[in-house]
Amino acid sequence: MTRIQIHVINTITVILFSFITAQVINQGVKFVIKPADFKNYVHTRYKPTSTSLKSFNEYQSMLDSNFFKIASADSSGAAVISSEINELVVLGTISGPPGIARALIKKQSESSAQIYKIGMDVYGFKLMKIDNAKVYLKKGDKVEIIDMFAKEKSPGTIPAQQSMQQSSPNRIVKSISKAEVQQKVFNNLDNALNGVRAGPYRVGGKIEGFKLFSVAPFNILYSMGARSGDIVKRINGQPIDSTEKLMKMWESLKTDSRFVIELERSGQMITYDLNISE
Repeated sequence: MTRIQIHVINTITVILFSFITAQVINQGVKFVIKPADFKNYVHTRYKPTSTSLKSFNEYQSMLDSNFFKIASADSSGAAVISSEINELVVLGTISGPPGIARALIKKQSESSAQIYKIGMDVYGFKLMKIDNAKVYLKKGDKVEIIDMFAKEKSPGTIPAQQSMQQSSPNRIVKSISKAEVQQKVFNNLDNALNGVRAGPYRVGGKIEGFKLFSVAPFNILYSMGARSGDIVKRINGQPIDSTEKLMKMWESLKTDSRFVIELERSGQMITYDLNISE
């Protein structure tokens, strides 16, 4: 074997040994180092976090609270208003324009009633409207209606002492003392309005009288001859076609001594000759 051949064989042997050694080292490094890093990477990146689960009772306490509930209207406020309304009783009304409309209202816990005009305060409510038998009271955004008939007592029988002198079927003469008028009407307007429902009587939109929708037997108007359903047409010959005339008649009651009142009762005209004596 020549020298050159020996040298070539040695060179090839060295190269093969170096290659095999390099492969062995490379595989060893991959086995020892790379899998460990990959495992750490996996555990670091994807390892799920352990959390403690709440018990059902803990969630139930949250559901039972008002936190997740939609706020609703406060029912206690409506109950209070209803209770306040139930304490009020309408004893009498005069319907018509605001200048003449009146309502006699009493609180059940109090001994006396009071007369109210439209717009006045009635135990925390504002009086908005007066009808023949109803009053409309407002508090906040709520309007309450009190019906006079809902709490009205039975009128009972007519007292014997209130009988009237009847000179003819359609004409009745009645006398009353000025002191009684002063005491029962002007000195006690609450009593004069108690048990009365009255208002303008309209036909085709025009006032053609003043109607007494209801007159209780204990009211002074009853003792003077007025009855429920009467329509006052004229007083001393003057037609009652406006509230102004009615107010003038009311004022004249303080000074005049005689009133001739023409009214319609059950379709018939009746004349009352009312004398006010000293």
